[in-house]
Amino acid sequence: MQHITPPARARLWPYILILCLALMGFVVALVPVGILWEQLRTPQMEIQPSGLQGTVWQGSADWVEWQDQSVQAVRWSFHPWGLLRGVWEYQVALQYEGALVTGFAGVSVFGEMRGRELHTQALLQDMSALLNHSSMYLPAAVQGDLQLEVAELVIPDAWPSALQGQVSLNSLGIVGMAELGDWQGQLSQTDNQDIRLQFAPSGDDLLQGEGQLLLMPDQTWQVTLKFRPVQADSEIGIVAGLLGTADDQGYITINQQGRLH
Repeated sequence: MQHITPPARARLWPYILILCLALMGFVVALVPVGILWEQLRTPQMEIQPSGLQGTVWQGSADWVEWQDQSVQAVRWSFHPWGLLRGVWEYQVALQYEGALVTGFAGVSVFGEMRGRELHTQALLQDMSALLNHSSMYLPAAVQGDLQLEVAELVIPDAWPSALQGQVSLNSLGIVGMAELGDWQGQLSQTDNQDIRLQFAPSGDDLLQGEGQLLLMPDQTWQVTLKFRPVQADSEIGIVAGLLGTADDQGYITINQQGRLH
């Protein structure tokens, strides 16, 4: 049976359609973001930007409020290569509660919020307002340098479905009392969709032990920490003795739980 080849013009239609859609997207991306926001916003929207400049492709905002939270110095730049993975993606930078956040964020074709290569660095003493949201009891002012690296983040609804990353706490200490050294942690998600941070001291010169922080979808959290000072008569050993009673091996166990405000 003879094979009938479709006309060349018919074979070109899919490519013409893709080209038209790409051209329309490019035109929309060049629209000033302030004008576009005025056309799209409704009274029901919970997000409120201020100081919008630039376009959908590349721009900035002085601050953005959403659900009683606000971020400042927001900048974005469209990352077209994300379309190859089915994600409308931006390279972003913003400030939140004293922390600078950079990385890639966007929305997938399935409506999921996605983030990757997210980096945050801040001083713990500059994040007091954020720590207050946790209702976590701290015996004294905590100081140190926080570094957070999120390799992958997927949020299909109001809670992440996938999370991978690591946390570093450098020069951790309690002001006027003791130095706690450097700590490293791994971020992941349990089978119950709890966000889990497992952490431990980077070295054995000051403390030995390990801990775990769980954040549940109902906004409750739980911390378990088991540690012992290398030298019981050191500053950190004296502080540790104030936090609890040591077992036969010298380990002190701390358990806390609460709810995010």
